[in-house]
Amino acid sequence: MSKPAKNLKSTSAKKTVATFQESRLEIPKGVSAEIHFQNGDDAYRGTINNISEHGLRVTLEKAPFTISSNRMIYNIQVLINKKSVYEGSCKVVDELQKNGFTTFGLYLTKSAIDMNFVSSVLSTKVSSEKVVNQPNTTPKIQSNFKILCSDFLFLLTELQNNLLREELKIENMKATDEVKKNVIKQTLDLNLNKYTDEIRSHFSDLQDLVSKFDEETHQNHKQYFRTLFQNIFVSSLVHGRPLQKSPNYSSDYGLMLMFYEEQHHEASLFEQFMHRFICNEPAALRNLNRMNFLSNILVEKYKKHGRGPNSFKVSSVACGSGKELRLMLEKLDEAGVEKNLDLILIDQEPEALDYSNKKIKALIRADEHIMCRLIQEDAVMGAIKNEPFTQHIQNSDVIVSAGLFDYLSDRVASELISCLFAKLRPGGCLLLGNMSNSGPDQFSTEYLMEWKPFQRSSSELQKLVPSELSKTNCKVEVIEDPLGINLFLVVTKK
Repeated sequence: MSKPAKNLKSTSAKKTVATFQESRLEIPKGVSAEIHFQNGDDAYRGTINNISEHGLRVTLEKAPFTISSNRMIYNIQVLINKKSVYEGSCKVVDELQKNGFTTFGLYLTKSAIDMNFVSSVLSTKVSSEKVVNQPNTTPKIQSNFKILCSDFLFLLTELQNNLLREELKIENMKATDEVKKNVIKQTLDLNLNKYTDEIRSHFSDLQDLVSKFDEETHQNHKQYFRTLFQNIFVSSLVHGRPLQKSPNYSSDYGLMLMFYEEQHHEASLFEQFMHRFICNEPAALRNLNRMNFLSNILVEKYKKHGRGPNSFKVSSVACGSGKELRLMLEKLDEAGVEKNLDLILIDQEPEALDYSNKKIKALIRADEHIMCRLIQEDAVMGAIKNEPFTQHIQNSDVIVSAGLFDYLSDRVASELISCLFAKLRPGGCLLLGNMSNSGPDQFSTEYLMEWKPFQRSSSELQKLVPSELSKTNCKVEVIEDPLGINLFLVVTKK
């Protein structure tokens, strides 16, 4: 039986509260400051606007679709006056359009830039007075932010110490492993009931405060927050993965699995507490509810399709674990509906496809008319370039993408919509999920996990559909799940 969507409870306790920032060095006029990177067979070059130990703001001579917010670039070189100051990888943190140019913020993931070396390189071109006059003050953290962090740290330390004492008691119990296991569960349940609302309240207060920050101030406060809390949260399996490997559409399959399955690992009571806590927070439940909602839509569309000779073709783009398709199969079984399905799953992670294959095969009986094809490809660039594998999704009844658009800029998302729409049969539809910008857990996802997806409103989602489509041969609508935290763009070919 498939599980119903869980309900969310959000709390907000107002307290009196109210900044850490990397010093950025603006590149003076007349100084050669370039970034070079290789992306596949293509080489690109950009101009550096400013630089810090861990980041750059660059303007590219051309903005390829492969470079957009939340994507990783694995091979870049930063040159100041023809001297290399950084070689390695980076993550694109934002994409801005200004005065006809595209600029990108890059977070350097390999190592820090030696700013003293940068200054010495600049001094060969710029007067020493100009170098000395560059901003070099120690960034300050707002006092209210420090107070909130201190109160939160005290709470978590108290919780950690309490659970350590309980853990020692359980270890010393003269009881069977099964009895100890039950005591551990009861202890975790009691502490989750006791502390969950208070932890959420701290996150809510912090979000209220940082919502007024500009991007640069955000980056500084994140660094301060992580200095205090990373050692506490990194021990949790769910928190540890994103901090070590930032989620994006090509790498969050493992993280989503933890959310879907709420897997617990053998660890300390505190680590298990944090794991269960985050698996029941909006970031996790958003994905659980999203899959349930999508599967219900797919079931209804299949029932309307009828039992004709042609199979009902569903293509899942960036399929991950294929959860929505598995739930669809389960619900069709529960309803006793005869199946005639053609399932196409596309993802660039072989582990995700292997997992999906095993799980879906376990749900298919030998006498059922279900074809399942798995394709390992970059779904975004493959579709935009109309690579040969896209022939497999031609004439789809539904092309579904549960979470891909959370990680695509408007520019890339619009281009992908146009390409996927061309693959639909007449009467078919695109079913594209996107996080609503009204989610209650923005602080924890961004400050703890460096998870900054594109959260959109209903009107922003509709604007992604290219005008040449919306004005001619398609119907566009946006629907939302019962909790209002997931939106779905439905584009139907007339």
